[in-house]
Amino acid sequence: MTDVVYQPGEKWRLVDPEQFDAFEQWIFFDGAYDGSYWYVAGANAIGLQGRIRRAGKDTIYGNAAAFSAVNPSPASGPIQGIAYGGGELVAVTQNGQAVSSFDGTTWAITAVGGSPDLRRIDYGEVLPSGNKFCACANNGIWLRNGTWAQVDSQAVNWWRIRHIEFVAWVVVGYDASNNGRVATGTGNSWNTAATVTTGVRTLSINTLGASKWVIGGVGGYVGVASSPTGTYTDRSIVGETDDIFEVIGLEPTTIIAVSTGGKIYRSINEGVNWALVEGALLSASNGYLGAFLAPVSPAEIIAYGAPEGGIVHSFQETQTDETDKETAETVGSSISTNDNYSDQARQRLIEAFKSRS
Repeated sequence: MTDVVYQPGEKWRLVDPEQFDAFEQWIFFDGAYDGSYWYVAGANAIGLQGRIRRAGKDTIYGNAAAFSAVNPSPASGPIQGIAYGGGELVAVTQNGQAVSSFDGTTWAITAVGGSPDLRRIDYGEVLPSGNKFCACANNGIWLRNGTWAQVDSQAVNWWRIRHIEFVAWVVVGYDASNNGRVATGTGNSWNTAATVTTGVRTLSINTLGASKWVIGGVGGYVGVASSPTGTYTDRSIVGETDDIFEVIGLEPTTIIAVSTGGKIYRSINEGVNWALVEGALLSASNGYLGAFLAPVSPAEIIAYGAPEGGIVHSFQETQTDETDKETAETVGSSISTNDNYSDQARQRLIEAFKSRS
């Protein structure tokens, strides 16, 4: 018997099933963690009403139905971003609403003003006002400082905003010429967006280790740079034609990338080489629209799908199985074009769950 240690992002388990009912398909866009619960936010595919599901931090492990609905009532518009901070959850919608809760079950809805298409939201220090929520949209950036107000109106279609502790706020998107753009700021004020790719829409950004940045974009694009607005080295995933909607950097050189084609990739050397680590848990018609890294140690990640929902979970785990070491080595050496991987992954998951019963 051999102990095999799987690192965060290396092995995935289904923790919320896909939904095939045409009237209640779940499109998940974003996730959050409040120390007690995981949250995923999105919409139902037909009515396009806001949907939020959550799972307890201690009940998610190995539970294929860990999540349950805590949907806003009255119903909000489609939720595209959610964040936690200061004891409060705040989500933002496609039709310019902010949905907030202090307990994860009772929600209040506020109109941001101007009906922006709000994409993502984050929480952090906004100089000189203290910790605040800041959201990005298709036509600017909004800050909640008591009330919501637009604080930037650059002509950029923003997709992901992040507060990086001790660094700054950063936002990524693309312009009318489909060039990738990144801007940094204090939350109250923002610098002019820098062009970071030419002809490649960029959709996600994150830190990588102590001093680097990683971005994801259309057509399997991944880039790595030494500053958020610097020159990105192309580390695209060979053979991947779908969009990389989320990238996560793990210390010191590991990148997790999720694609709209229903695949999750992992690189342990800053994107020089990629391994396909998940491609079997969602149906062929479903894809990943995002992933969320919880602020816990060791790292834990959830990824979520659309247009049929489905949530998967990864954490550091040790499994004792005399056949696992060979399987782990096979998966670890896989490249993104390995057509046999889906069958390997499916069989490994079946064996893993049999060993638990």
